[in-house]
Amino acid sequence: METIGIFIDNSNFISDFRENAEYKADYKKFIEFFSAGRTLTHQRIYLPKSESDGFGSFCYLLKKLFFKIITKELKKIPDGRNKCNFDVEIAVDIMDIIAERNLPDVVVLVSGDSDFCYLIERIKKEGSRVIVVGSYLSVSVESKAAADSYIFTENISDEISL
Repeated sequence: METIGIFIDNSNFISDFRENAEYKADYKKFIEFFSAGRTLTHQRIYLPKSESDGFGSFCYLLKKLFFKIITKELKKIPDGRNKCNFDVEIAVDIMDIIAERNLPDVVVLVSGDSDFCYLIERIKKEGSRVIVVGSYLSVSVESKAAADSYIFTENISDEISL
């Protein structure tokens, strides 16, 4: 059976759903959608730490869904906004999996950031296929060109929403 690994940059995932207010992400449905007929070998989610009341409950839910959760602190940038970028963490985790010779047949990367193009090419060089997932506005032209396929969240929102 084909294997699959799913790597979710949660800030990007949530922002994709904010663009379409009538939908709310359902992580269980998302995993089921992509893992149907496949063996799920890696399931990681990258999210900023939060002091909000719901953060602990959210992490508990993700753990029940067998996510490996990677967190770090938000940074305040000079213009006053908060930022928490996980590009390096995602790339290092996937490179570790490559080094362990444990790369799945298919890698689902939930981030359309063009910074991942080099990583996408490296994954493909190892013989795996890459599916990039994001909204129409968030998937870069470069990521679309680099990936084997891309899926817009707007096109699957009925299948992956509450």
